Amino acid sequence: MVADKYDGAELDNATVLDGTFGAGKGLWAVDRSVVDGAVNGAAKITVVGSWFSSLTDRTVVDGLVNLVGWIVQESSLAFRKFQTGLVQNYALLMLFGIFASVGVYLLLLAR
Repeated sequence: MVADKYDGAELDNATVLDGTFGAGKGLWAVDRSVVDGAVNGAAKITVVGSWFSSLTDRTVVDGLVNLVGWIVQESSLAFRKFQTGLVQNYALLMLFGIFASVGVYLLLLAR
């Protein structure tokens, strides 16, 4: 019986097995606290970031799109007066545009 204690099984249990189990417990503790903490922290940051992104999308982006739509709708009332369907009116507006373009060109050229 005493000779069985020195056959290597006790030595293996004391060194290899206990060391392996100890290292496994240590690595499990690091995984639980460090790795899982980083993953859970990244998830919380992502949730908060997506909430801010949604808030920005609803207020800024949708607000600008709705503002452009409102401006077009309100200005269309004024532009309807210019769309008479008469070619003479369109030619007159083109003539005014040409005079305005030439006038701006000459003013810039005079500098």
